[in-house]
Amino acid sequence: AGFNIVARENDNLSGYGDDIIIPELYNLYNFLDQDVSGDLTEKRRLMGLYAQATVGYKEWAYLNLTGRNDWSSTLPKDRNSYFYPSAALSFVFTEALGWQNQWLDYGKLRLSVAKVGSDAPPYRLRTTYSGAGNVEWPFNGTQGFLQSNSLGNPILKPESTTEYEIGTDLRFLQGRATLELSYYDKRSYDQIFSVPSTPSTGYSSITRNAGDLRNKGWEATLQTVPFQSPNARWDMRVNWTKNTSTVEKLAPGVVSIYLAGYSWPNIQIMADEPYGVIWGNGFERTDDGQVVIDDDPTSSTYGWPVMDDELIVLGNTQPDWHGNLYSSFRYGPFT
Repeated sequence: AGFNIVARENDNLSGYGDDIIIPELYNLYNFLDQDVSGDLTEKRRLMGLYAQATVGYKEWAYLNLTGRNDWSSTLPKDRNSYFYPSAALSFVFTEALGWQNQWLDYGKLRLSVAKVGSDAPPYRLRTTYSGAGNVEWPFNGTQGFLQSNSLGNPILKPESTTEYEIGTDLRFLQGRATLELSYYDKRSYDQIFSVPSTPSTGYSSITRNAGDLRNKGWEATLQTVPFQSPNARWDMRVNWTKNTSTVEKLAPGVVSIYLAGYSWPNIQIMADEPYGVIWGNGFERTDDGQVVIDDDPTSSTYGWPVMDDELIVLGNTQPDWHGNLYSSFRYGPFT
């Protein structure tokens, strides 16, 4: 059991100048035109209490329990506390059942469920001000500020993620091969995003608990020793993962959330689609699905596919799978 307190402070100060006076003297005051800008100190504090307990039975069954409660300065005072527990059960079936043979050295099944909480970015509860840039300030000894285009939200809730995982760990051939296989299902609730706001309100965006996400998939890792002798050894490890993400829902009134890109295409979050879809203009197609090619010799796009005016999902940023291969060969003192 224990506790921790994490406090972060971040300051930003920058300056630049034009028209250097004394060559190669790079001091800000050695420029005719100087510009200095900075931000107020950004403060963030998180306090947490946590506990962990592990119970083992006859060295073949283990139960691990954890619990943690955090209090964050970036959330409203009446809802700045959030609790998240976890439980993990493992069963070494080769030990429990006495399965000792030439090909299977060790076998374990594991099952876990865990919840994780997360707070908001700093200063999202209120609408802030920034220095006005359309006039040279200070003006007549008076400084000017403009209200931010992003509306603060005093009722933000902490994010939470719940994950279920089942897997197995196997060792074969006197340790010459090991296999780890896992399946997981992870759901994230009340994800905090900056979402577009109706311009008539005077704000272009607002920070909201705007989305629920789901990720599920497989992960497998195989380690082998294909060759081994007193003077040489060859090790190989292969890892493969496949993740499927889905935006299960967005907040009422939110159609999509912009992530990246300029004009079209760009990357957005949209309900019932994978996280990070590519949104833009498609190609005009014939009734049988063939792309229409511009056949007008006087056109600037002659010979190119004709773009459709309708915006559609062109694809998504998520890969079908990830994988890596590691290989190491040792002979004597060399690797």
